[in-house]
Amino acid sequence: FLFLGQGDFFSALMDGLHSEFREQPGIVGIYKHSLLSIVEGALRSTNAKYMPQYVLDRLNVELLMDPDDDVYGMFGPNPRQEKGDT
Repeated sequence: FLFLGQGDFFSALMDGLHSEFREQPGIVGIYKHSLLSIVEGALRSTNAKYMPQYVLDRLNVELLMDPDDDVYGMFGPNPRQEKGDT
């Protein structure tokens, strides 16, 4: 859904996520209701709101990481970690 013809939705979603969580050191303080609110805002402000209702009804948010998981470990080295630190 994110990539199939609704580029404005993806852009709005990424902007919302960045604005909300850019100061977060990890996933502590990130909640399902916060993510759902960002998704709903992206839906309302983009062409994705014109998708068939049965598609919109199936959208859901799941947070699959635990608060103690290393969010940067999923993507490679921690960009906030200075060289030489381990």
